[in-house]
Amino acid sequence: MADTDKLKFPTLNQVYNVGDEIIPNFTDETLNEWEIALVPPEVKEGETKYVDFNNGRLKALAPGKVTIKMRLKNFNVDDPRKAVTKEFEITINENADEIPLYIQGPNKVKLDRYANYYLIAEGEENLDDLTEEMARARVLDGVISIKESTTGSKKDSIQKSNELSNVYVFHANAENKLGKIVLTATYNNKEYTKTIEIIPLW
Repeated sequence: MADTDKLKFPTLNQVYNVGDEIIPNFTDETLNEWEIALVPPEVKEGETKYVDFNNGRLKALAPGKVTIKMRLKNFNVDDPRKAVTKEFEITINENADEIPLYIQGPNKVKLDRYANYYLIAEGEENLDDLTEEMARARVLDGVISIKESTTGSKKDSIQKSNELSNVYVFHANAENKLGKIVLTATYNNKEYTKTIEIIPLW
């Protein structure tokens, strides 16, 4: 099809939590939400229904592994075999509200240095060598900000990474202002905090 010559299918995360909406990751290089449809697997009697539509959105219902099909909408309804599709196997975990969460990142940051912070479920390994794929699959979409600071400097800052999904980059001040910073992550209307210390370069 002409559309697929120019644009790719969007992607799905590898991991979702019960209750999450399963929404594709769109970019300028992908088909948009009006051009694709998500198709959950057929569920036979007695089998677990892992996903279902709720208010027009596909939603994760139960923990487990499931295959989701993504299909072009303008397919031949008389012959579904001709539909252009792509399959994604996803893992659905228990509701994140029931899993302890924490902000992952260094406890100390030197003056004028950078460090990555992200919200993650307890029990996950430390993702020091974070990649875009890992970030999309394992890091929760928590908004991280500075809650409190005792350094006395307005040059301490944190902002979302331009390269990694749901990862925030902290930059310690270069004004020789030492002290502590309290980061707060907001996820599902709950707050999670982490205290980091600004230390000298030497």
